Amino acid sequence: MSKNHINWRLQFVELIVVILGISIAFSIDEWEEKIKQQKQVVAALESFKADLDGDISILDRFMIEYNEDKAHLMGLLIANIKKNNFKGDSLQEAFLQFANSASTVINNTAFEAAKTSGVFSYFLNEDLKNDIIRHYYVNTSQVKFLSGIEDDLSDNLDRYLTHNFPTQFHLEETLPNVLQDMTFQNYLMRYHQHINWKIREYTRIKDQSAELVKKIDDELSR
Repeated sequence: MSKNHINWRLQFVELIVVILGISIAFSIDEWEEKIKQQKQVVAALESFKADLDGDISILDRFMIEYNEDKAHLMGLLIANIKKNNFKGDSLQEAFLQFANSASTVINNTAFEAAKTSGVFSYFLNEDLKNDIIRHYYVNTSQVKFLSGIEDDLSDNLDRYLTHNFPTQFHLEETLPNVLQDMTFQNYLMRYHQHINWKIREYTRIKDQSAELVKKIDDELSR
């Protein structure tokens, strides 16, 4: 009878040891996986920061061009039209400069990579994650929208001038007629309003990008 006796206490202890061993192994695996995920989050945040810093630099140069060149020259054209002054080298230069459309885009390389990799699901800071997603969805669409309007305005102007002023390449002779044309003046006013709107929106986007960079720096420094 003694040979068949089972030491239930010992069996229970061995079972507990096995269960604890399995639990510890799973915990270690889970811990290592979380560390791996957070490393991916850090890499993603660093990529976001690099893209945003690049956007800020591009927007700075873009707004200098628009504030100092395009908006100023268009204002010069409008001021001279109001004074019925339709001749002069400065007007020719202003006309040639403002008619050239320029566009920029937000670099969303890091954002697209994060969406594809699924790294957003690893973010522990939900507020920061939502701020990043909102920034790219809203502002990327806004930049494309503003650039599309300007491209349309520029194309319409080119078609209008080509059709109505076939000698436009003789700018010195043609410019007074162009500036006195009411359709052109209306177009110029709309374009000038759009440029001022674009400058305000790009300033807002640049400020938001700088604020988001600060939030990312704060998260990385934790």
